[in-house]
Amino acid sequence: MMLVLVRVVLFAFLPVSASGHDAPFLSLQTQIQPPWIIQFQPQDSALARDMPRLLDAKLPDIQRDLAMQAAGPYVIVVAPSREYYNHYLISGLPKWSGAYAVPTMRTLVMKSPRWDRPENDFGKTLIHEMVHLLLHERIKGQPAPRWLDEGLALFYEEPRDWDFPLALSKALLTRSLIPLGQIDAVLSFHPSQAALAYQESYSVVTYFLSLYDLDGLQILLDGLQRRESLEAIFVQATGSPFSAFELEWQQYIQDRYSYHWLAEWDTFLWLFILLLAAAAFLWIRRRNQRTVQEWEAPLEASPSASDATPEESGPRSATGETFIENNDPDA
Repeated sequence: MMLVLVRVVLFAFLPVSASGHDAPFLSLQTQIQPPWIIQFQPQDSALARDMPRLLDAKLPDIQRDLAMQAAGPYVIVVAPSREYYNHYLISGLPKWSGAYAVPTMRTLVMKSPRWDRPENDFGKTLIHEMVHLLLHERIKGQPAPRWLDEGLALFYEEPRDWDFPLALSKALLTRSLIPLGQIDAVLSFHPSQAALAYQESYSVVTYFLSLYDLDGLQILLDGLQRRESLEAIFVQATGSPFSAFELEWQQYIQDRYSYHWLAEWDTFLWLFILLLAAAAFLWIRRRNQRTVQEWEAPLEASPSASDATPEESGPRSATGETFIENNDPDA
């Protein structure tokens, strides 16, 4: 066992990225607490000591639900710098990523909180990435749909402060819901689109578990392990092909979350007030312009008395001829 442990550690920490570029070399300390092997810099030592406690608290539940026994060892790297994170094992990750797992190496790499965004929850991210490793171990390294992979990871992460119904409601309103099959390309998505993909994944997995529970999940995982088609696996697990299940889920969120966006009614109210004020301003401005034009039109159309010609100053007969009215009685 110790020989295997050492070989995994040496392999996992070769400083080579997937693109073949040399990764920045930094000396890291190693903490071994089976099945966890944690690599970190001294500045993150307090975090490294706490990680086994966080993982051990969740591991039994995840193993039970996935019907597996974690083999280990699992390597956890706390990336000490942005450059290290961007080039260790994998290159070209989107900037919005906070961690990544390499299931074939039973390794996950996380950003150190010392330089990561403060709003990120290190503990939840740790559980999230560990689920990726365990899931792929459960299905023997066979490919899994990205929505299932991310959805299960989020399910065990338990994002309590995440208002995914609002995101789904807005997507329904704007007709921008992402088809589940397209979520496989999430790493190429814009941050806002990627966030929606994760929220959809969480929603569809929780919906699946609410209907078919762990028995359905086991059928799903067993089918993936055997490399069966997703359509056939869902017929076994749910009685319907995957395409029908996706439509069923879409109808569920349509019925449940269509008007959830009204939870932000105060924001929309202020936006409506601003638009109304802008429209009123433009209407008043155009009305004033028309009034000024109406005032100026008669002055331009009617010539002044000083500009009139002699022929134009006298009255005309019915024939149009000019005549002079004689008012002298002696004439």
